Amino acid sequence: MVCNLFVNAQSTWTWQNPLPQGNFLTSVCFTDANTGYAVGNNGTILKTSNGGTSWNLQLSETIQTLSSVFFIDSNIGFIVGSNGTILKTTNGGTSWTSKISGTSDWLTSVFFVDTNTGYAVGYNWTILKTTNGGGTWSKQNCGITESFYSVYFTDSKTGFICGSNGTILKTTDGGENWITQSSGFGGMNCNFNSIYFPEKDIGYAVGANSYYDHYDGLIESGLILKTINGGVTWSAQTSGTTNGLISVNFINTNTGYAVGRNGTILRTSNGGKNWTLQFSGTTQDLRSIFFTDEHSGCAVGGYYGTILKTSNGGTTWSAQNNGTTEDLFSICFTDLNIGYAVSSAGYNANGTILKTINGGMNWIVKTNGINENLNSVFFTNTDIGYVIGSNGTILKTTDGGTNWITQTSGTTANLESVYFSNTNTGYTVGSNGTILKTDNGGINWFAQNSGTTEELNAVFFTNINLGYVVGHNGTILKTINGGSNWTVQACGTSFDLNSVYFTNMYTGYAVGEFGIILKSIDGGETWVDKLSITPFMLHSVYFADSNNGYSVGEAGIILKTINGGTTWTRINGWDETDLSIKRCLTTETLYSAYFIDSITGFVAGGSGTILKTLSGGLQTNVEISDTSNVHKLKIYPNPNDGKFSFEFANPHKIIMRVYIISVTGKTIFETTSSQERYEYNGNDLSSGIYIVKIIGDNLNCVGKMVVM
Repeated sequence: MVCNLFVNAQSTWTWQNPLPQGNFLTSVCFTDANTGYAVGNNGTILKTSNGGTSWNLQLSETIQTLSSVFFIDSNIGFIVGSNGTILKTTNGGTSWTSKISGTSDWLTSVFFVDTNTGYAVGYNWTILKTTNGGGTWSKQNCGITESFYSVYFTDSKTGFICGSNGTILKTTDGGENWITQSSGFGGMNCNFNSIYFPEKDIGYAVGANSYYDHYDGLIESGLILKTINGGVTWSAQTSGTTNGLISVNFINTNTGYAVGRNGTILRTSNGGKNWTLQFSGTTQDLRSIFFTDEHSGCAVGGYYGTILKTSNGGTTWSAQNNGTTEDLFSICFTDLNIGYAVSSAGYNANGTILKTINGGMNWIVKTNGINENLNSVFFTNTDIGYVIGSNGTILKTTDGGTNWITQTSGTTANLESVYFSNTNTGYTVGSNGTILKTDNGGINWFAQNSGTTEELNAVFFTNINLGYVVGHNGTILKTINGGSNWTVQACGTSFDLNSVYFTNMYTGYAVGEFGIILKSIDGGETWVDKLSITPFMLHSVYFADSNNGYSVGEAGIILKTINGGTTWTRINGWDETDLSIKRCLTTETLYSAYFIDSITGFVAGGSGTILKTLSGGLQTNVEISDTSNVHKLKIYPNPNDGKFSFEFANPHKIIMRVYIISVTGKTIFETTSSQERYEYNGNDLSSGIYIVKIIGDNLNCVGKMVVM
């Protein structure tokens, strides 16, 4: 029998930084000591099989924010989120299916009492119940008009809900009726965000009470309530924190944890009589916490996908996410493996230079001692490169980025873009109409007369003489003599232009404000608006060849054209009105795009975001036969234990790119080979299905492999 594996197109972009991903996380739960799940913004679902040490992305097929995850057993789980989203898995997260909730309200929490009966709550007094394992959901009435943030059941009939304005509700008949309980707190400034019962009668609710002080601004305090009589009465406990609390979890009657704003983690070992602040090592908001036993727990949250783990009951917490979170403004590669990205200067930090030597799998931070924003990077060969930034910063390396030397620019203008037409001749542009040129590899830079005071954002040369600059208020400048003279090109727009790229001396593109895309086919003499499909600011445009081009910008927008800019398709980016986009890896602003060839490319942007594609970013399903010989690719043994060999036709010894990819699209391994046989002896493949991909001139081999 031959079966087929479909690798969904939405996974054609994978995270390179930060890792395992960079989206906000909202909820975490575990089914046993090793297996856990975390969910968050942009349809993010993560799974761990080693107690939270490492996490892998799963396909959710949604761009909605996912707010809560709950597993009934090791296989059956549910997730709820914005726009009434409900997802279900019956195979431990290998696949998720969408369920019709019957509401468009934001669902914030989900809880199941058995495989059939479950509840979901959310904004606008939404309470949903299912009695057929999530197949259908019916709305329950509660008699109040509040938003609900958490639901918990102690048995099949008895459950609790907490929410806005100090709301706590209880049911004793499986949700047919909900009775308001007195929390002792009320008003618009009091919210209870999480509720948990370690025993039938003993429960806790946590939240925040806030008010505005004329002199001190917003004053907030963390709230903790406890009941010992099944919610008949609730008493306030001293939290000892001014930070709002968002999630609570107990291991037993006495030992519990609460997390909240600004990295707050509290612990009690005496049933809440005392709560002790633990050092989390982060200032990011923590939105969920879960312990599998008295020693092991995980907390998640943060704007950069914060994941914390403890193995000693919270005495110490270690971050399981890594990578820079500073905004990355520019990215470039010198070959398939070696690349660079540069960033802003963060709080008490210098501008960052990152380098990869393995195609983006790992990025190494290179410090430069310059406390300036770094805005653009350009390499003329594998060794010589330039970085420019604020206050006239120009840096040069001659050893592949190991050392960077400050060059004298002669200006304090903010420099936004750098480009070299050959090893010695380069240009950088910036604020107040600044254009600088060097003809000796950066030893000396001298100012050119741009004829404008507009901010100039990008520069591009097609040869040593012919170049273009774009900037604010629709500015396009052209030179035909290496910058000795610059002339204004009429483009018909006053929108800010942020990037320019020419595929030859006649055909060029400029992108910018309000999603504008301009094209010229006569060397910039005239420009035509190509009617972009997005209203968002576009920051970068890059063409891999004359037909295949990309533009990136705000809200995670990635646009692609395959016909030289005649039409553009959105392949990433948030837009809840466009149902054709089933996955949006990020909504961070993307500032830079760079393609090594027509299929291998990178984008970089806000909060340290680096994404990579090995398929040109296209959203097309790849069907892979389950046989061992696909497109002349042999894998043996198959199945295997993670050690295997594969053969492919390469009679002319062409250098091929070899990839091993998980079914979620994550690149596990990549290298190059000019042989027809390759042996893999790595030990980093866990059990599962993998894709082996071989790419070269006129060859694209794809095969499926099973690791037992």
